[in-house]
Amino acid sequence: MFDLVCLIDLPEPARAGLAASLKALGGAAAPVMEGNFNGGDLAARFSYADEASYRAARPAIDAALAEAGATRCNWACFERGQGAAAAPGLADGVWRGLLLCADRPQAAARLDQFEAEMALMPKYIPAIRNWRFSRALESGGDLKWTHVWEQEYADIGGLMGPYMLHPYHWALIDRWFDPECPDWIVNVTLCHSFAALGEAVLS
Repeated sequence: MFDLVCLIDLPEPARAGLAASLKALGGAAAPVMEGNFNGGDLAARFSYADEASYRAARPAIDAALAEAGATRCNWACFERGQGAAAAPGLADGVWRGLLLCADRPQAAARLDQFEAEMALMPKYIPAIRNWRFSRALESGGDLKWTHVWEQEYADIGGLMGPYMLHPYHWALIDRWFDPECPDWIVNVTLCHSFAALGEAVLS
């Protein structure tokens, strides 16, 4: 499978119309929720059977963004990476997407360890119901994003509480993101976005 995540900035009056247009093109789309960081105004996610299907569909998506007057889009396309679905029917949950760029000089030598530790988070944080961690094939926007870290939660409390405050997160994972730590490999510019997409997209 081949997926696309788009985090789109655009004027408020155009958001509902663009969400409808992107849904008509086969995507899941919804306004982002309050508290996101650099996460756009509208989140959209698409899934395709293969890369050829994605390539064929992409021009219509770009045209919809242009017609709606989108001012910025941070995006990444990727083949599905590691993941699991403990709640495959979670239609009324919250999707969270993180676009990150592991571009520090030492990143290449440490990437396997970083990816392994990221993928272990759901083992220790049961609030993560469904998840996927993928390497980006192509990306654009503020940076060349290297990874897409997605989760689905039963509600926003699972993200803001058990996930963000869990010891596995702040005691182990945060060091990869902290410029004051020797293990730092992730660019400090991130896209942290979450939205109620109205369907389970990670199962």
